[in-house]
Amino acid sequence: MSCPVCMKPYNTTHQEPMMTPCNHSLCLTCLIDLVTYTHPDTQVQGHQGQDQPAMEQGPPHLPKGKVVLCPYCKEQVNTDQLITNR
Repeated sequence: MSCPVCMKPYNTTHQEPMMTPCNHSLCLTCLIDLVTYTHPDTQVQGHQGQDQPAMEQGPPHLPKGKVVLCPYCKEQVNTDQLITNR
């Protein structure tokens, strides 16, 4: 299976599948890109974005307490409500 946003296969690091409360799934990297686009002041340690090579130090951490719009249904989603979808 792959992320419907970036089309990269899900894995257990940067493309880890995450589920929104509205039951949509996308990868961790796409979610972090969405958070940093919506909240430009947000710094995410270890995150280089989709166009950069993966970091060797493990996956970045999703910032907590940020509200973004689901890219599918546009429902407001708080990053505290996201869960790993394995």
